[in-house]
Amino acid sequence: MRKLWARIKAALRASAPDRLAVLAGGATPEVIADAETRLGVTLPVDVRESYAVHNGSGDADVLAHRTMGLIDVPLLSLDAVVRDREMWLGWWEDGSFDDRRADPRGPVRAQWWCRGWVPVTWDGGGDHLCIDLDPASGGVSGQVIYFCHEVGPVEVVAPSWRAYLEGYAADLESGRLRFEGGELVALG
Repeated sequence: MRKLWARIKAALRASAPDRLAVLAGGATPEVIADAETRLGVTLPVDVRESYAVHNGSGDADVLAHRTMGLIDVPLLSLDAVVRDREMWLGWWEDGSFDDRRADPRGPVRAQWWCRGWVPVTWDGGGDHLCIDLDPASGGVSGQVIYFCHEVGPVEVVAPSWRAYLEGYAADLESGRLRFEGGELVALG
């Protein structure tokens, strides 16, 4: 995972060096274990390894999100992951979503929220990329899904967090994605 983050940072250095300064240092094994205890889940190895390299980016956007158009999003810190998941679980458990139905594409549970979803990014408006630890039939535990606060889960974005980051690194390295004037743009 360190090599993968090094690729992302090298590409960011070329088009958005200011984004490098916002990446937090890695979480210790104790911080990761504490977050897992608070979440009540065991995170996939690739997610734990990623957080050991960078534990969030504050409010600064360093990753890409393409499902509803291209936007850049921050990497949530483990504390923010716990906070956001508790928020969604609270609404789910109090029945706030009882009258809502979801119609996701692909092997994602067709319910508004699921205890097995762990948000790792946030778009500033209620949408997340989540690690799906409880996929529908045909899915893979640890797949990355897009969750929209207006329609619920939308689709699988990548088969794993590693695959998501590898795709992002490749897009930055090839120039298909780059930051221009502080905005993430798709080229070519």
